[in-house]
Amino acid sequence: MMKTISTDQVIAHKGLSMNRDDYWRVLQENVCTRCADGDKDGNCHLDKNRECPLKVHLPFVITSVNRISSIRIQDYAQQLHTIICDDCKYQTDKGTCVKRVKEECALDHYFPLMIDSIEQIAEKTVE
Repeated sequence: MMKTISTDQVIAHKGLSMNRDDYWRVLQENVCTRCADGDKDGNCHLDKNRECPLKVHLPFVITSVNRISSIRIQDYAQQLHTIICDDCKYQTDKGTCVKRVKEECALDHYFPLMIDSIEQIAEKTVE
């Protein structure tokens, strides 16, 4: 069962004044424009039967990034795996993930871009 977290909890974590839509717009500009399932304008071309994992898990992604302050990507990845992957339908009881192994997990693949985007948002909001 997926953990629940409200967007308000995510935003309040660092006292940021941005809402989910603001985060989504920045991530579309920085991540979706580079996504294999997107185009240069940030439009998604996933099959209609699939949902963008970034959009579905956005509050968890924001929480993952906001909980860490590190120069090591592994620290962020561990937080992502704890918050999102532990409840993912593709992860086995042993902690392995078919999507990650095949390098098909968009969250895992684009996480460095997500980190940069979310941290830029935090920096701009604090200024």
